[in-house]
Amino acid sequence: AQPVFKTDGAYSLALGHNGNLVNTHDLAARVVK
Repeated sequence: AQPVFKTDGAYSLALGHNGNLVNTHDLAARVVK
């Protein structure tokens, strides 16, 4: 997948992910809260 790049005024963010999630149980618990 291609990285996502966002610019908002003085801030810039680039995000890339390889598709592997290692903490799925923790993430799922946070979504339920």
